[in-house]
Amino acid sequence: MSYEVKFGKFSAGGNDFIVIDNRQGGLPDDLAPWIEHLCCRRLSVGADGVILLESSSPADFRMRYFNADGSEAPLCGNGVRASARYASLMKIAPPKMTIETGAGLVPAEVKGGRVRTLLPPPSKVELHFPLSLGEETREGSFINVGVPFFVQRVEELDKLPVRERGREIRYHPAFQPEGTNVCFVKVLHRNRIAVRIYERGVEDETLSSGTGCLSASLTTTLLDDTSPPITCHTRGGLNIGVGFQYKEGKFSSISVEGDARIIYYGELHEEACQGFSPSSFRD
Repeated sequence: MSYEVKFGKFSAGGNDFIVIDNRQGGLPDDLAPWIEHLCCRRLSVGADGVILLESSSPADFRMRYFNADGSEAPLCGNGVRASARYASLMKIAPPKMTIETGAGLVPAEVKGGRVRTLLPPPSKVELHFPLSLGEETREGSFINVGVPFFVQRVEELDKLPVRERGREIRYHPAFQPEGTNVCFVKVLHRNRIAVRIYERGVEDETLSSGTGCLSASLTTTLLDDTSPPITCHTRGGLNIGVGFQYKEGKFSSISVEGDARIIYYGELHEEACQGFSPSSFRD
């Protein structure tokens, strides 16, 4: 392939992304190892994931999202805001746009450095989900909002060993073979929650997750612990707003709003993906 690939480095809610306009193609056929190298911190650009913008007939563009390990996911809540901001800045789409994702069409509106997205309703919700972990049983909620989440309510969030507990749940046999993302949530007020997230594909705690905030908001409302609109306090210190309506057992008008900021633009050199093994930097 021809290198000198132009990209934008964006951050949304504390997740950082490499965003590439791929409407003309030209990237490697085997994307997974290439993306895994790009996301390796200290030896390459480094990111939680890579977003490719491609052509779409039903929408302004198609967003493909890849985790840091090279695996592709149908949706990333923070990533879709980053892609919308990039598309608006690069004149790929107007401020009010429609984005095609693996989870369906997502309307988005860019308002300066903030983006509001309208997301589809969850495809599956299972409250009071018991999970056996050794001799202990932890109860939570399982929900699929385009990507799966196990949401567990906790009272002590700050000192919680998120990486260890999240990894244990992520690889639990109940969620195989795909595994699940994990959200730990503390209810602060009827309209405020705090969350910490373990993301599959990153295989670690991330500073936030748009779909994680959405999952926590929907499930805590179903359990009558919260009601919309809900402000989600994330590990990165940034707030994500979640709004929706729930009537007669159905969700509608689901919105997620938060920051989407440009960090820098750059051009990849071939050495960004050569001479090292990303797996050597994971435990």
